[in-house]
Amino acid sequence: MSVPAPQGNHPALRVALVCSFGMSTSLLQESLERAARAHSLDMVVEAVGTAEVRQHPESYDAILLGPQVRYARQSLARLGKPLAVIDPFVYATANGEAALRMLLALMPAPVSAPSEHGNAPGGRPSGTPSSRGGGQRRSPRATE
Repeated sequence: MSVPAPQGNHPALRVALVCSFGMSTSLLQESLERAARAHSLDMVVEAVGTAEVRQHPESYDAILLGPQVRYARQSLARLGKPLAVIDPFVYATANGEAALRMLLALMPAPVSAPSEHGNAPGGRPSGTPSSRGGGQRRSPRATE
C-alpha cells in the first residue's frame, strides 16, 4: 500500500469521518487510525459533523460519511473532495481495515488499497455488500 509523500507539515492524508455532530464515529475513527498505522500510512482521521466539513473543506483530503448522514452526500460532493458513504455493516462493526480499503480506493494514484488482506475481484474489500451481490438477500426461489 502506498500514499503520496507528505508535503510540508501536513500528513499524507487528512480524512473527515462525518456523522451528525462528530460524536458517534469515535470507535471507527480509532479503528481506522490503527489500520493506517498497521500499514505504515501517515494519516489523520477527524470525527466531525457535517457543518464543520462545510465550513473548512480545505482541512481534508477525503470525506467518509457515516450511514446516518448519507443524505448529505450530494451537497458535500460539491466540495470537490473524494467522498464515500461507509457501508452500514463496516460502520456498525467499526471495521477499520474495510474502511481503509474503501477510503484508499477513492484516492487518486499512487494511493492503493491493501491487496494482501482479502480484496475481492475488482478491488472491493471482501465481506462487504458490494462483493456479495450488492448486499441484496435472495430467497431460495430466486436461484431456481
